[in-house]
Amino acid sequence: MNRQPDTPTLDVRDLRHHFFLDRGRLEAVNGVSFTIAPGEILGIIGESGCGKSITARSILKLESPPGRIVSGEVRFQTAEREMVDICTL
Repeated sequence: MNRQPDTPTLDVRDLRHHFFLDRGRLEAVNGVSFTIAPGEILGIIGESGCGKSITARSILKLESPPGRIVSGEVRFQTAEREMVDICTL
């Protein structure tokens, strides 16, 4: 892979993933931001129910109703060296 060394492989900015339920809105992920540079590894830890899995599912575009990404950017560098925001795809 030909990655640009000064461009992140993954850049998550102010990610918000909410669930819209009959009883109201549940803010499962509320403003998560992080950057992973080429060659870096990120581990996410936290208590049960804190949003780790929903963050991962959001990044992978595996969210399902009644949940959805309501704002933020999830950008990654493609093999063609373009930064693509998957939240807009």
